[in-house]
Amino acid sequence: MIDWISAVIEFPHDLYIHGGGIVFVDKDGQHSEPLPRFASVEGSYDSRCQVRSDSSTKDGQRIYISCSPKFIQGHNLFGTDNPNLLTAAAAKKALESLGFPVLDQEVENWKQGRGVTYTRIDATQMLDTGSEQDAATWLESASLTANLKHRGRGENRYGTLYFGKHSRRW
Repeated sequence: MIDWISAVIEFPHDLYIHGGGIVFVDKDGQHSEPLPRFASVEGSYDSRCQVRSDSSTKDGQRIYISCSPKFIQGHNLFGTDNPNLLTAAAAKKALESLGFPVLDQEVENWKQGRGVTYTRIDATQMLDTGSEQDAATWLESASLTANLKHRGRGENRYGTLYFGKHSRRW
């Protein structure tokens, strides 16, 4: 199941989507160009979706979107393993909440993965180990033997296996 998704999506639009900006001031008092913040769209059960225009192109052709399936369905206990369907549903709901009309053809393209570039997908998997003791044994074994590139060995804490928990890189 997908737990979180972030993507850049093709979506032509005239009004720049953002939630304000951040300006940095250096030691000499010089101000930087404003960095756009994400617009936060309220979803189900206090879940939010973050959306903003892609500022790298300045042509209003793409947006960034970042959210959990909870934004659409109110929970993340079960759901789709298809990131395209999730992205299409989340983008449609978020954009329409911001007052942008979304064409059926755009949604169809996103469902097919056209015009979508993923920057993050968090996925989860449920395993039936047969008993709580077997689950604890599996987690301990995985923490000692599994190794992920750039994240290293796992850390087993209170029944949860973390990879890269304290990493500043991820």
